[in-house]
Parts: sequence; C-alpha cells; structure tokens
Amino acid sequence: MLPPVCVVSGAPADRLYRFRFRHTSAWLVLFLLLGPVGIVVLVLVVAMTQAETVGYLPMSDAARARGRSWRRYGVALCVAGVAVAVFGNLVDGSRPVWIFTYAIGAALLTFGAVLVLAPPGSVRGRPDRVGRWVHMRPVSTEFIDAYAAQEERRIARRREAAGVPELI
Repeated sequence: MLPPVCVVSGAPADRLYRFRFRHTSAWLVLFLLLGPVGIVVLVLVVAMTQAETVGYLPMSDAARARGRSWRRYGVALCVAGVAVAVFGNLVDGSRPVWIFTYAIGAALLTFGAVLVLAPPGSVRGRPDRVGRWVHMRPVSTEFIDAYAAQEERRIARRREAAGVPELI
C-alpha cells in the first residue's frame, strides 16, 4: 500500500490512478538503420523483450490534468507536423521549399511525440525483469518521505509482533 501523497506534486492524493510501465532496451532502435525491414524486426523484438508492470499510483487530480494537457499539446503538434509536411508537398515551389517544409513538419512531429510519450512532470518507470518492482523517476520528495515513514512503521510493527527487540 502506498501513502496518500501525490507521486508527482507531493500534494495530498485525490485517488489512485492506473499506470502501465513498460521498458525496452534502447539499443533496439539500431534496427531502424535496416530501413523498412528494420521496423518490422524492431516491432517483433520489442514485443518479445519488453518488460511491463501495471499498478496504481496515488495522484492529485491537478497533477493528472497537467499531464493530460501536455499530452493534448503533443497530439496537436503531431497533427500540425503532418499537416505542414503534406501541405509543403502541395505547394508549387522549388526543392528547397519542400525540404524546409518537411524539416519543419518532422521537427513538429518529433517534439509532439516526445510530449505525448513523456510529458513534463509525469512519472516514468522502469520495471525490473520480474515485473514486481518499478524504479520511478522523477518522484516528489514528499512522497519519498511519506513512503519511508510508512515503511519504518511497517517494519516496527512486524518486529513488535515477532517479539524482536529494536536494534540501536
């Protein structure tokens, strides 16, 4: 059980939100160098090697809303990037104009994808190989302190129940 403190902001948590943490090794993106075949290989290898953990984290509604608004901005930037690239292709112009519009579209698409996948202020996690523990970052110091105090109380209760004297 986690303490009722928001993981992101440290404010009192309003509710538990469901999270899914996934992790894949970063070196797998090297498959993209193989072109279209590499994309297929990448998808297959990621599906076979991905570690995933699902659980609940305490969060305030305000922190959750901030994360969702950043994701909406990211989706809007992705749509704008695709639109710029498509409309750049429709413009009658020279090759430098097309290259410029493709570059702007790719930049918007990339920045939007980053906002969708890892919005500022969100908690990211890396599950262990078994999928039982998650190394989360960034986490508010208030949550860390509350979790440490809760663990100390839990350990003290177990020692007391077992009749083990406290070590000094």
